[in-house]
Amino acid sequence: MGRNKSVFLPDWYVKSLEQVDFGELYRRGIRLVLLDIDNTLAKHGSLVGGEYAKEQIDRIQKIGIECMIISNAMHARAETFAESLHIAFIPRARKPSRKGIFLALKQHPALDKTGIAIIGDQILTDILAGNRAGIFTILLDPISNEEALQVRMKRPFERHLKKLFHISRKDN
Repeated sequence: MGRNKSVFLPDWYVKSLEQVDFGELYRRGIRLVLLDIDNTLAKHGSLVGGEYAKEQIDRIQKIGIECMIISNAMHARAETFAESLHIAFIPRARKPSRKGIFLALKQHPALDKTGIAIIGDQILTDILAGNRAGIFTILLDPISNEEALQVRMKRPFERHLKKLFHISRKDN
């Protein structure tokens, strides 16, 4: 993260995982992508990865990038979801804490911060955690409007941050 970059600014902002250029990420040296569950890979509260999640994970892995779930969800739910996609996971990451990201780095000693990206739908958890950890950040629009109350309460503030920092999707 550059010195003058706000911790709220994603490196990229695109509509969905389908719009992420993983080939470009690979060319930039990204070898591990940390993925949020709720409203990034699946609708809020999903227990397993559906076809959309499976297709996206497959697309990322075919390029040569490893995938890992990083979620604030409890262990059992994160494990069930990740196992349905046959990928590793970090539960209870406590984003916007950097804890989960540093745990991912520890599990991948051949990588440094420049080899990892985080992808999620929330500025105040996924993007803030990634920027605080110094890794590449990608913001997506939520898959669904169905969200937990605590997330719905943050969305107006996130809309304000998007206006304040002129955050707009690169696919516009």
